[in-house]
Amino acid sequence: MNVKLTKEQAIDLFNYAYAYSRRSLISIQQGGKEINISFSKCLERVLRLPFAIMWQKDVSSYTLSIEQIDGKRIHRYRIAIKLSDLMAKDIIERFNFPKLQIEFTKDEVIDYLQVYQDWRRGADTEQPDPTTLGYVIDEAIKLLKGK
Repeated sequence: MNVKLTKEQAIDLFNYAYAYSRRSLISIQQGGKEINISFSKCLERVLRLPFAIMWQKDVSSYTLSIEQIDGKRIHRYRIAIKLSDLMAKDIIERFNFPKLQIEFTKDEVIDYLQVYQDWRRGADTEQPDPTTLGYVIDEAIKLLKGK
């Protein structure tokens, strides 16, 4: 799920998350090569151009990542921070993030897929979150297989 923040909000968020996470990945690619750079320098460079913040949930943790958006992709900066459920809960509350759901009941699957189909067919609603849609489809497959 993409989250929209200002540069100031992004700096606050990533400084906060980075300070409490021991599982951070700072991936900097410049001209196709990995380079060593500090967290603060990477964050500073990411925020020079348009950027995207992704908020994802998998079975064992949440991942918060920020990535530079540059059509040329000559320089690409990405910071990904894996968070425990407790730390993610704190970030959700502190920064007003959406709570991500990865398990669904049969009725929730039906409702979500109906909303998605309505949107896809032109209903005047916001696009459903693609990350959540993936989890809903996974759950629908399990339900259809009888698992």
